[in-house]
This record gives sequence, C-alpha cells and structure tokens, in this order.
Amino acid sequence: MAEQAAATADPDERLVRVGPLARILMRPDFGAFVGAVAVWFAFAYYARSVNWIGDPGIAAGWTDQAAQFGIVAVPVALLMIGGEFDLSAGAMIGSSGLLLGYLSTFQDVNIWPAMAIVILFGLAIGFINGFVVIRTNLPSFIVTLATFFVLQGVNAALTLRLTDTTAIQNIDAASGFASARRFFASDLTQYDYKAKVLWWIGLTLIGAWLLAKSRFGNWIYAAGG
Repeated sequence: MAEQAAATADPDERLVRVGPLARILMRPDFGAFVGAVAVWFAFAYYARSVNWIGDPGIAAGWTDQAAQFGIVAVPVALLMIGGEFDLSAGAMIGSSGLLLGYLSTFQDVNIWPAMAIVILFGLAIGFINGFVVIRTNLPSFIVTLATFFVLQGVNAALTLRLTDTTAIQNIDAASGFASARRFFASDLTQYDYKAKVLWWIGLTLIGAWLLAKSRFGNWIYAAGG
C-alpha cells in the first residue's frame, strides 16, 4: 500500500525536467534583454531615413553614449538586485570629476595617481553610505538622498572656494592625460568607436559572472530576496 502511494505521489519539482526554452524564459534578465531589443528595433525603424542600422558612424555615436551610462549601470544594477538604492550616484560622478580636475590642474598631480585618489574617495563615500544604512536601519533611499544633497553642496561651494570657479578647465593639459585618454577613450576604428565601449562590455561580463558564478553573487541575490 505504501509503495502504491509513493508511486502516485507527485515528483519532486527539483527533479522535473525543464526544456531549454523554459529555462530561458525563467531567467530574470530575459525581460530586460527583450526590452533592449525592442528599443533597438524602435530606433532602427523610426531613424531608418538616416540608415541608423547600416551607418557605422551612427552606431559609433550611440554606443559611445550608451557606454557612459552602461559603465555606471553595472554596479548600480548589482546594488538594486541586492535590494538597495543609491540616489547619490549621479552627484558622485560630478564630485569625482571635479576632484580629478582639481588635483590634476590646481595641484599638478599626474592624472594616474589623481584617478587612484578619486577611486579611494568614491569607495569612502560608498562605505559611509553603507555604514549609515546598517547602523541606523534607515532605508538606503533616504541615506543616499542625504548624501546626494551634501555632495551637491560640496560640488558648488567647495569648488568655488578652492578655485574661484564652479567649472574646472584645461584638464587635457594635465600630466599623464594623453596616456590615460589612449587607455580609456581612444578611437578604435576609423568610425570613432571608443575604447570605453570595450570597458563597458568588460564590466558587464564581470558583473554577470559575479552574479551567476560566485558566492558574492549568491549573497547579492539572497540579500535582495
């Protein structure tokens, strides 16, 4: 009797065979991929008069713009998958640029060590945000909103006090700028595809690998539920 009941019991769902199409549709990133493809075809259709698909120069232009947002989107996406949010990211980009410009033009610091200092500055701001969220149990939305306003004020007031202007010019004349530009923003082909596109693709692959293949990625998924 027990054997008959076991035979008629439903199989364990973890042992049910799933086809390749079902596995693809179950992936959480499939919807984002479909959305990106839809947007791409929409641009291709409405900009067909200028040969949006076939003109390599046009492709170089929109990939250049997409890379700037995509590079920032990778770490922000990891944070959002973890269930948190950072409203200060936009202001942080401005702070980083102003700090880099101040160090390289007003303090005559070579662009490479100046970039290292800027990275440490960004890590410090991120650590402060995370520490406050953990210690106070306040939503990251509120904490990073406060950081956003603080950075906005610092960007305007401190830069004006140190340089008598709110816009730093002539960064391209700084020591080491030419080599840094070749490494991060040089033209790859005659159609002006930028090196930043490769950085965007590389960071995206690293982020995808971290999520899918590492313990750190499992922690991110677990923290975000």
